Amino acid sequence: MNSTNIYDTLERTASIHRKRQAIRFIKSMDEEVPSLIWTYADLLEKVCAAANLFHSCGADSKSSIALLIPNTPNGQVALLAAEIAGRALPINPLLSDEHIANLMKKGNAKVLVMAGDPERAARLKLQVPALEHMFMLDDQPEGFIQSLSKHSGQGLSFPHRKDPETVVATFHTGGTTGLPKLAQHTQGNQLAVAHAIIERGDVTPDDVLVNALPLFHVAGSMCFALMSMTAGSCQMLCTEQGARHPDFIAKQWTMIEAHGVTLLGGVPTTIGALAPTIPEPLPPTLRKIWTGGSPFPVAIEEKLSEQSGIGISIIYGMTECAGLLAMR
Repeated sequence: MNSTNIYDTLERTASIHRKRQAIRFIKSMDEEVPSLIWTYADLLEKVCAAANLFHSCGADSKSSIALLIPNTPNGQVALLAAEIAGRALPINPLLSDEHIANLMKKGNAKVLVMAGDPERAARLKLQVPALEHMFMLDDQPEGFIQSLSKHSGQGLSFPHRKDPETVVATFHTGGTTGLPKLAQHTQGNQLAVAHAIIERGDVTPDDVLVNALPLFHVAGSMCFALMSMTAGSCQMLCTEQGARHPDFIAKQWTMIEAHGVTLLGGVPTTIGALAPTIPEPLPPTLRKIWTGGSPFPVAIEEKLSEQSGIGISIIYGMTECAGLLAMR
């Protein structure tokens, strides 16, 4: 690997691919022109400002920034900045307040960033005494976006941690054996996963990857987001709801063709639902389909491969290992 820490990786990608698109975001599945486009220079500047914001809030290696956020451009900024300034603690917002508060207390969360639900934030504050700062992800007074404007994006205001063994995040497991548990990630672990997928998947800066998975899941945040940023490729973020958007399946192929998508990834239920809707001809830019997270039915895999002419790459991983153990 060319760098062994998150910040140096982002800085290196931005220096090489400064004007290349890092993120495209569409607010609806009908948009042929993205609502927002960020270059790698834009992304690095916003991540630096957010990391400086979190540092000013007292974030450090012993405390967490809890994140109840959708997979949007600003959501990804918050996640990366949290890993650089302290420890990121992404949490599934569909969990109960009790479970969320329990995870926040276990992770020693001092900062909370969440998508516009001030009432829930107030409830969590009552249950998590250590919580000192709360930011709504929305563009509102004293919210996350406006707070970034008070901090420089021209580099970090503090020394960043270079040791690959530094723990930069705790991701909660699915809770299949009881309550969700926290798995620690080192930045070296996360980057090893990113580089392995780049190499095994032959990912290049010319690729455009659909990332419609949540950021509290290692596939969306590590296997797709961090991997794309390490490769210098472009992420296609599809609405705040991602794959849960009611039009996601019906309008997926049109979106792929309109935006020149080359890599399509998703959980087996999503990829399987796309199989009956494959158009003829297939969008010419699409070259790979990835899935993982649960078993993929062989019959659907064979049908999809036959109809699309594209082999299906299956990823097997665990939350504990930042998302990748094996890739077929």
